[in-house]
Amino acid sequence: MFNNTSTSSSLLKQVHIVSSASSIHDDDEDNYGPQLTLDINNEESCWTSSNGRPQSLTYEFYNVINKELYQSINLKRIGIVFQGGFVGQDIDIYTQSSSVSSQTESLSLSSFTSSTTSSSTSSVESKQITIPTEWKILTHIEPDDINEEQFFDIDAQDITGIRIVFNNSTDFYGRITIYRINFFGELK
Repeated sequence: MFNNTSTSSSLLKQVHIVSSASSIHDDDEDNYGPQLTLDINNEESCWTSSNGRPQSLTYEFYNVINKELYQSINLKRIGIVFQGGFVGQDIDIYTQSSSVSSQTESLSLSSFTSSTTSSSTSSVESKQITIPTEWKILTHIEPDDINEEQFFDIDAQDITGIRIVFNNSTDFYGRITIYRINFFGELK
């Protein structure tokens, strides 16, 4: 589970993280949405799922300056604080990376040239865009049914997203409550 010798730091303030969930209790995103698992200033905020199995949380990492660009990270470990009795079990961790592609746009300048100019010119603008790859299974974890933060060593290199799939729950109805998720690693 946890290795105290790790020198990686929390990524919560180093990247812009966009979160989504398979379900939200009573569809009340303000009080139970997945973004609340990242709120380090409020210990009472949480994500709570609706009834049913499986449940999942997805986090995508973006550059803090340009929130349209994916930010690659090297993820070393995850810290999770569950509500005892509503703990996700039989958890599969998926990761996503992105590939960089050049997108080229051509603009004909013939419409901008004067009628005395006989040749037509064009300008080519090239910009790089990131395209997410398919989700790939990385590992499987089994948390304990406790309220304390639990750490799981993860070795995911050059990723731009993580999906946590809770195949089961300690709750009879399949509900899961998470107060906090923290990602430890480094920017790529």
